[in-house]
Amino acid sequence: MNNLLTNKKYIYKILIIITANLVCSIAFNLFFIPNDLLSGGVGGIAIILNKVFTVPTYISILLINIPLLMLAKNSIDTEFFIMTVISIFTFSICLYFTKNLQNSLQINDILISSILGGAINGIGMGLLFNSKSSQGGFDIIAAIVKKHFNIPLGNVLMGCNLIIIGYGSYLISLRNGAYTIIAMVVAYKIMDKIVSGLNPKKTAMIISKESTTISNEIVKTLNRSATKINGKGAYSDDETDIIYCTLLNTEMGKLKSIVDSIDKDAFFVVQDATEVIGKGFKRHAF
Repeated sequence: MNNLLTNKKYIYKILIIITANLVCSIAFNLFFIPNDLLSGGVGGIAIILNKVFTVPTYISILLINIPLLMLAKNSIDTEFFIMTVISIFTFSICLYFTKNLQNSLQINDILISSILGGAINGIGMGLLFNSKSSQGGFDIIAAIVKKHFNIPLGNVLMGCNLIIIGYGSYLISLRNGAYTIIAMVVAYKIMDKIVSGLNPKKTAMIISKESTTISNEIVKTLNRSATKINGKGAYSDDETDIIYCTLLNTEMGKLKSIVDSIDKDAFFVVQDATEVIGKGFKRHAF
């Protein structure tokens, strides 16, 4: 039974990887390549090679990633390595089978192409991230650099992408480089939404003399747990309970109504939660 569940889990992941790479290849062949827009990572290098030497992007991506994979085999965990290998080959195959899109739909507005291409590419990247995979390239370089030099992944990726955009802007035009940045910003925003979920999480801290009644109502009405923390007022020196709870953004209105109906004088603080892991919330792949 466990083997069956494990197999289903990996089959599901592979299907997501195939779908994600198909989505990314559509962004490349429909929006990026025809409009001389670049992309981050190895994809950006492949587009430059396609522009300068007319080397097909699906071949460049494969050839650049193979030595990087060999170099990083011992620097990344086994599951991520295997899923990345599958993803790299899938991306190259998808780029090949969608290459005719470059001539099928002409979009002459570079701003629309950068926004739509970035959004579609962001969807694909978000799906890949959630399935504990990547398209290789600079993700592999970042993993190696972090292991040996302890430089944050984000700094490495940003530095590599800036080099590509800078060279691409010099080679093609500063205008195209600027639109590439727009496409990348849109892509990362969409990716973040997919990774963190379309319904962001919030944390709330409530200070009230009716803490027991409020916490009971949170459990009863919202089906969410709450933690009561012992506190003391700095000015009054009075003992008080602080209610701490985490919930979805769509549940925040109900929480405010609960608190307001029980104690109109309650002190209420709401903050964004970057990531929530645990009971009642979905656990992401990584």
